[in-house]
Amino acid sequence: ISSSHDDLGLENVGGLPLHWTIAGKAEWVSLKPEEGDLSPGEKKFAKISIKCGKELTGDHTGTLWIKPDTGQGQIKITVKASCPKGELRVSPDLLDFGGAKKSDNLKLENIGGLPLHWTIKTKVGSSDISLSADPEEGDLEADEEKFSHVTVQRVGAPGDYDGALLINTDTGQGEIKVPVKVMIPSNPRILVEPRKIVFEGTEETHILAIQNTGTG
Repeated sequence: ISSSHDDLGLENVGGLPLHWTIAGKAEWVSLKPEEGDLSPGEKKFAKISIKCGKELTGDHTGTLWIKPDTGQGQIKITVKASCPKGELRVSPDLLDFGGAKKSDNLKLENIGGLPLHWTIKTKVGSSDISLSADPEEGDLEADEEKFSHVTVQRVGAPGDYDGALLINTDTGQGEIKVPVKVMIPSNPRILVEPRKIVFEGTEETHILAIQNTGTG
């Protein structure tokens, strides 16, 4: 069963009426009706359903037992279920904070069939930068998308720095890593000395010193 339900055919191939009931089943399997009567040669259908959820995702195999009152013994029915699960997709796959860029948005989208919960942790390779995400966690229904606002703070020397966003879900999907590139730009600063020049008497020249005391 790849959908939530299917039909189960029950047919009386004997010459007398019979009554059937469910003798046992997997917890995630249900059958409606759970019992019934069949005249000789009669065929009816019961609806067999599976209950997927966060505790039941992926492929599973269970058993349904039908017991007729004919004395022939229980009939075993193998039920194979393929349950959907939540699946997270994020974009972009790289956040680049070049120049003076301070923030960007990370898109989180559930492309699976069940709700999921996600969390974001930040990782930096240097104390010269820091990263933050707002919000750091949330829930997504199937086919829903949300955004997390990612902000960088530059506190160190000019240069190129690396970081990452580590994103996890409760679906068992595995960690998603989004690399982050951060540039702290150079900061030039001019110093001119002296600030005041006075020509006295026959003086014709003075020295003016111009110096870059910044980092760029």
